[in-house]
Amino acid sequence: PEEKELKLAVKVVGDYTQAVHKLDAGAAALVEGPYGNFSHQSVSNRKQIWIAGGIGITPFLSMARSLQGDYDIDLFYCVAHVDEAHFRAELARLSSEKGNLRLILHPSDVVGYLTASAVETQVRGLSDKDIFMCGPTAMVEGLASQFRSRGVTADRIHIERFGFGPPDRVPRSSSATSRSASGTTRSPRSMLTNLLIAAFFFAVAVSALLIIKLAL
Repeated sequence: PEEKELKLAVKVVGDYTQAVHKLDAGAAALVEGPYGNFSHQSVSNRKQIWIAGGIGITPFLSMARSLQGDYDIDLFYCVAHVDEAHFRAELARLSSEKGNLRLILHPSDVVGYLTASAVETQVRGLSDKDIFMCGPTAMVEGLASQFRSRGVTADRIHIERFGFGPPDRVPRSSSATSRSASGTTRSPRSMLTNLLIAAFFFAVAVSALLIIKLAL
């Protein structure tokens, strides 16, 4: 948050993300947000478990860079293969420099998918920790369910929504709605509306750039 530049790490999942690297230097960009409250500073408990799946490492990279004080952090970085662990060198350096951030690389092709049981064993208990997760829906939903079965209450599980579409449903004991990391309830309809609005403004911006380019 202290940096003056906005840096993006984009996973290629469709036409738009595939075209990002083709943008010319100096091209105009419309940026909206940020939204939510997914931060290690949003809770008073400084004993935390961070779990990232693939490109879901990006919010944790920002948090690791700004980590200060008497935090006690275990960061599990889940990837399919070791060579897919982006920013691994920087995270290893931050872990070494800060001393209170432990990096655990978890390649599924070698050790299988991460489980709550494996996390509990490596961090020596879950009862006094808050858990932050960002990654694919199936991963975070599955782990959230496993953590709750081990006694972790829902208010100690914090999830950053991964991608567009209906919000990731993290099952709650008596709730039929889904809440974002900021605690606000979002419905599939509102998400679709926001996506359509974003697509409209993107199309307007692209059209404006084409008109300017043709005029020149």
